[in-house]
Amino acid sequence: DGDGVLDDDDLCTGDDATGDADDDGVCDDRDVCRGTAEAVGDYVVDEVDTAADLAALAGCQMIRGSLLIENTALRDFSGLAGVATIEGNFRIESNDALTNIDGLSTLRAAGLGVQIVSNDALTRIDGLSALTTVGTGLIIRYN
Repeated sequence: DGDGVLDDDDLCTGDDATGDADDDGVCDDRDVCRGTAEAVGDYVVDEVDTAADLAALAGCQMIRGSLLIENTALRDFSGLAGVATIEGNFRIESNDALTNIDGLSTLRAAGLGVQIVSNDALTRIDGLSALTTVGTGLIIRYN
């Protein structure tokens, strides 16, 4: 929160000077999972600073919101290893280089559903083998 004091108002683990997980010089909502197990809010991993987007979720086991991964050059989701629950919607769309989703092997639940759409190079989805709970549905098309 920028006050220099470690307290419940901080957006990331550690004080405002040391909780900078994405090394952008600012402790902000992109740093939320450093050293903690959950992220709160909706997250987008896209073509704009993909590495920082993934770094924000490094170490997260639960996302208390939705996750959209779209228009990236990612080949896999190794940067999301460890995520077990996404309470909101989980959508993977238009990632032309994505060949597999093996990094999601710990994902067990998606509260509002999963959509995997228009990922031209995607040939395998066995990375979702641990997924046992899907809220409103599972859509896989145009891959």
